[in-house]
Amino acid sequence: MLIGMAELRVLCLFIQLFLLEFSLKVFGQSEFCDQLPAPYLCLEQTPPTPGSELYYVDRSSDSRMPKTHQAAQGSCGNMFPGTGNLFIPETAAENAAVREQLPVFEPAFWIGMRAPSLSSPVMQDQFKWSDGSDVTFDNWANNNPVDDINKECVVLVNAAGWKNVDCDDLNLYICRFTPAPAPPPPPPPTETLLRELNNLLDNVIIFEAQPDSELDYQEAHDFCKARNAVLGKILNVQENKIVSNSLASFGTMWIGLLNDLENAKFKWKDGNKSAYRRWCSGQQPTNMAGCVVFRMDNLVNGQGCFDVVSCDMDFFFYCERRSNDADNFNSLTQILRQGLEEISQSCKSCRAAN
Repeated sequence: MLIGMAELRVLCLFIQLFLLEFSLKVFGQSEFCDQLPAPYLCLEQTPPTPGSELYYVDRSSDSRMPKTHQAAQGSCGNMFPGTGNLFIPETAAENAAVREQLPVFEPAFWIGMRAPSLSSPVMQDQFKWSDGSDVTFDNWANNNPVDDINKECVVLVNAAGWKNVDCDDLNLYICRFTPAPAPPPPPPPTETLLRELNNLLDNVIIFEAQPDSELDYQEAHDFCKARNAVLGKILNVQENKIVSNSLASFGTMWIGLLNDLENAKFKWKDGNKSAYRRWCSGQQPTNMAGCVVFRMDNLVNGQGCFDVVSCDMDFFFYCERRSNDADNFNSLTQILRQGLEEISQSCKSCRAAN
């Protein structure tokens, strides 16, 4: 059965698209591009830094038929709102770099160049970038632009360069996109804890627990005592929520609540008279033997709870002491870092981790 020229052209385009997709699968994509949602292919070969340019070929299932120049520009804008446009190379080197990355089996690709209007004889200086800027370098294919006032748009062909064609032709297209810089990371939870507790507790200095600093109760107590500090206290609901929200990732931590077996009650190591207790069981444990931890692995209404466990278990901890001296605060945090380095060489859990 004979087929017409139009049908033959469509068939050729499908063959070219198949070869394009095959070559893309063979040569792969960069790690950064793999993180982007399908079906867009990034031609950048290495993960770019924020603010660098990326280039994309649309190969989505609903757009396997190429687009007109105007439709391609719209797709780039929809794909990457705010910064997506048809490819406008700023330098000859950039143009060459993208051109060289295009697979060898391909139709032409729309780029962001067109002529506002043409008059015969058609000349190179009649074409502009789609942002209105002048074209400052030459990558025209031989005998291009052709002298046809109906061919106002430009494609990039790997083996040839730029060619002017009818804007209603159907072609694949290259989008250029500038990724937004990554937002700054939020402050570490321990910094938030320091700031909020200092305001809440009249500049209480917090020695926050660090990775690989799980100690048994006596080790944690001695560490704090050596720095003229005590294991942390939680004296009311507000403090409970602050500590829970800031240090929940630590799971369970030693606190400075002691069991007074003789008087069948618990009291804070530094003598604080706060009666605040939030027991995990809902009431004071009948078996008081052991040491007290603050559990944050199952928060209720954003709050952790107190529990009694064996004093030989290893947990994270934090120490606190009162000070209105900002310089003292700095020196204490430095001492903490040094102390944790010392502990990492001696504590049981650290030795096990190593």
